[in-house]
This record gives sequence, structure tokens and C-alpha cells, in this order.
Amino acid sequence: SCCSRLAKLFQMKFYCDCTGVRQLGGGGGMNGGIAVGETNSDGTRVETEPYTSQDVMASVCKALGISLQTTFTSQNGRPMKIANSGKIIKELFS
Repeated sequence: SCCSRLAKLFQMKFYCDCTGVRQLGGGGGMNGGIAVGETNSDGTRVETEPYTSQDVMASVCKALGISLQTTFTSQNGRPMKIANSGKIIKELFS
């Protein structure tokens, strides 16, 4: 897996099911300066609903007023949604 390759490369242990994303953003109705979700005490396991990079993209699109139904066509002709199957992270807008 990606985590095991990274671990060998850097001689460290990675917890791939518990990654943090730090996002800087302002405006667009997004709340700033908040933490969304929780991990266990040593940060190795997600304790609340995990979010994906597609969820972050969907949330940024909402802030920018871009429809999640927007599609693009890849070079090989495949239609792709702008945020794939991402869901808006509601806590960023409450």
C-alpha cells in the first residue's frame, strides 16, 4: 500500500486512515478557525465521520458558487464530476 511504501522510504509509521487536512480559506460563507472531527488521544484513528479530499473540494465549490453537478471531459473522453462523489462538510458553513 501507499502507507507501507512511505513507511519504508522515511523509516516511519504512517496512519493512513487518519490523515489531517489543514485548509486555509476565507470568505464564501465558510467558517474560519475551526477544527472539524476528532481523533483518538494519540491521533491514530478517526473517532467521528471521516472526510475525503472530494468532500473538501465539494465544500470549496459550494463556497465559490460552483455547482457540484459541473462535469469536465478528460483527455480520453471520460466525463468527470468536479468533486467526484464528495459531500459538503456542513460544519464549515454553519
